[in-house]
Amino acid sequence: MFGFPQSLTQQPEHLTAAEEAMLPDRDYERPKPSNGVLRHSLEAEEGSSCLQQLRVIPKVTKHLLSNPVFTCIVLAACMEIAVVAGFAAFLGKYLEQQFNLTTSSANQLLGMTAIPCACLGIFLGGLLVKKLSLSALGAIRMAMMVNLVSTACYVSFLFLGCDTGPVAGVTVPYGNQ
Repeated sequence: MFGFPQSLTQQPEHLTAAEEAMLPDRDYERPKPSNGVLRHSLEAEEGSSCLQQLRVIPKVTKHLLSNPVFTCIVLAACMEIAVVAGFAAFLGKYLEQQFNLTTSSANQLLGMTAIPCACLGIFLGGLLVKKLSLSALGAIRMAMMVNLVSTACYVSFLFLGCDTGPVAGVTVPYGNQ
């Protein structure tokens, strides 16, 4: 709530054809029909609307990918999702094996630590951006630095570990041999 601006800037009146085709119509300015069913303006043009939208997709994609703020946010999100996916898949099993926990207690411990830490990180990131009055470029730099530091910390986990416990037939011989 604290990050929202006091007022929103006005949309420019001159839009390109690609932007106009992808923006929704202002249904809220039109009176609603008595039966409550609203028809979208693109439904009227059945043959050309689908083809017209397909022609617009490359232009809109190029416009999005040429936006450095969007591109950096997407790359940062991909880095974070890769780490979270790895931890979600293997950290529970690692906790089970290394600390002799049950599956339910390992996953419960994982959830009790991961969710509050994620919420705290989101809150502190927003607070830092607001308190430091960072521009979009400054926020991107801060996000990239935090991602690089966290990635370096994750790499350090490769070198941490405990000794492997004895496993009959693998690390120690069976007792009857």
